[in-house]
Amino acid sequence: MARNHRDEDCSGRSHAPREPHRLWWRPGDGHGRGILFHSGHVHTWPEAEGEHRHMADLRAERPRMFFLIRPDGRVRIPRRHAEAAHEVSEALRSADRRLEPFDPRVADAA
Repeated sequence: MARNHRDEDCSGRSHAPREPHRLWWRPGDGHGRGILFHSGHVHTWPEAEGEHRHMADLRAERPRMFFLIRPDGRVRIPRRHAEAAHEVSEALRSADRRLEPFDPRVADAA
């Protein structure tokens, strides 16, 4: 059987295809909640549909960061994650362009 090279990295090691993000929050849904997992996987949903811990327990992977989504899509990066704000922002934006992460330290400095 032929090998599927799309499922290999540049070193030739095989890995599982990446699971798509679970993006259930949409603009107009009101407030939302979300989880960024260590793998970069992002899960969002309308706030009324569940708590962070409950949704995190549905996935075997450990969460990296819980976040709240404002109705306009803005996401405040918690201060405890401020050192990784750029990395977190990139992960959220690449998962869903409707999310607009902001670092409160930058807003405070302005």
